[in-house]
Amino acid sequence: MTGTFGGEKGMGLVTAGGSDRMIACLRLSVVAAGLLVAASDAAALWDDKLELLVAETATVDTNVFRLSNDEDPAARLGSSDKSDTITTTTAGFNLDVPFSRQRFLAGTSWNHVRYDRFSDLDYVGRDARALWLWQGGNQLNGELGYTETKTLGSFTDFLVRLRSANMLTTKRAYGSATYMLTPSWQLQAGLAGQTQRNDNELRKVNDINLLMTDLTANYVSPSGNKIGLSLRQDDGHYPHAQPVSSSLSFENDYVQRSIGAVTDWTLTGKSHLTARVDRVHRDFDQLNQRNYDGMRYRVVYDWRATGKLVLNAVAQRDISSTEDIQTSYVLEKSFALRPTFILSEKIRLSATAYYAIRDYLGDPGLVLGTTPDRSAHVHRLVATISYQPLQSLTFLLTGQRETRTSNVPFDDYEANIFSINVRYTF
Repeated sequence: MTGTFGGEKGMGLVTAGGSDRMIACLRLSVVAAGLLVAASDAAALWDDKLELLVAETATVDTNVFRLSNDEDPAARLGSSDKSDTITTTTAGFNLDVPFSRQRFLAGTSWNHVRYDRFSDLDYVGRDARALWLWQGGNQLNGELGYTETKTLGSFTDFLVRLRSANMLTTKRAYGSATYMLTPSWQLQAGLAGQTQRNDNELRKVNDINLLMTDLTANYVSPSGNKIGLSLRQDDGHYPHAQPVSSSLSFENDYVQRSIGAVTDWTLTGKSHLTARVDRVHRDFDQLNQRNYDGMRYRVVYDWRATGKLVLNAVAQRDISSTEDIQTSYVLEKSFALRPTFILSEKIRLSATAYYAIRDYLGDPGLVLGTTPDRSAHVHRLVATISYQPLQSLTFLLTGQRETRTSNVPFDDYEANIFSINVRYTF
C-alpha cells in the first residue's frame, strides 16, 4: 500500500502485512454489517429507547510516538520505522428513556485497540456515561451525570518520548440546576468533581483531583437569548509531588477563581453565538511566582450559510485545568474553522483547520531555572467524508495532517493519520 498524503510519502511507511490486516478487517466489517442489515427487523429495540452499536476502524499513523525528524527512531523505539497500522473494534449501547417530565440517558462502549508493529501498546479501553435530565415544576430543572473513560495516554506533550504505554483513566461526576426567578431572570449553579489517574509510574505526577463550582445569573430576552455574569472556582489537588531534582520536589496544588461575562445569542435565523470572557487568577500553594493572572475567553460562532453549507468557528484563550504532561498548566491560544458540506441526504464532507500556540507554564523548574521556557505552534488539517446508505449504517473516511514547531530541540514533529471506520447501530 503506497501513496502520498499531505505532500509526504507517509502511507509508504506501512508494511504489506499491516495493509493486508487493515483490508481484511474492513472486509470483515462490511460483511458483518451486511449480515446485520439483512437480519435486523424493522421494529426498533425497546420502542427506540435502546440502541446497540458495533464498529471497526483501521488507522494508519505515520508517527505514533510523535518523534522529531531530527531524532533516530531506533534509539527511542527499538525500531527504525515510526509508523503503524492500528485496528479498533468497538461494541456498546446507548439508552434514552423518557419518564414523565424526566429523561434518563446512558451508554457504554468498549474499544479493543491493536497495533500491528508496536503491539506492546495494545489495550482495551472504555467510554461510559449516565445522565439524568430532571425537571422540578415549570421553573426548576437541571442535570445529574457521570462519565468515565479509559484510554491510552497521548505521547504528544512529553519532551522525552519513550516506547512506554500509559493508560489514562478519567472519571467525572457533575450536577447543575437552573431556576427561573422571573420570565426574564435566570439563576444557574453547578458542581463537578473529576479525577485523572495514570498507570505509568513516570506519569503519576499528573494525577489530579479537581473540584469545580460555578454560579451564573442570566438575563433572558423574550426571544430566549441570554447574557449574564458568571463566577467560578476550581480547586486542584495533585496526590503526587513533582520532583525537580533528586532531593527536591514541589506540590502543584492550586485554587483558581474567575469572574466573567457569558452569552448565548441567536444573531439571525442562520447564525448563533456563544461566548465567555473571564478574568482568571490561579494561586499555587507552593512557589507562588508561577501564579497566573489574566484574561481567558472562548467564542463559538455557528453560521448556516445555505441549506448545504454549515460553518463553525471557535476562538479560544485558556489555561488548562488538567494536562497529560509534566507541567502544571498550559496557556493555549487557538483558532479552529470547521465547514460542513451536505452533498446529499447520504453524503457529508467536513473539514477542520486548526492553529494553536501553546505556552507551557507553571512548572517549578521554570522558577528555579532548571527548565527552559517552552512554546509550541500546532497546525492541524482534517478532512472527513461520511456515507450513510442506511440510517443504521455509516462509513467514515478521514485524513489528517498535523505538524508542530517548537523552541525546544526535538519537540517538533510531523504526522499523517488516515482512517476508515464502519459503524452499525440497531
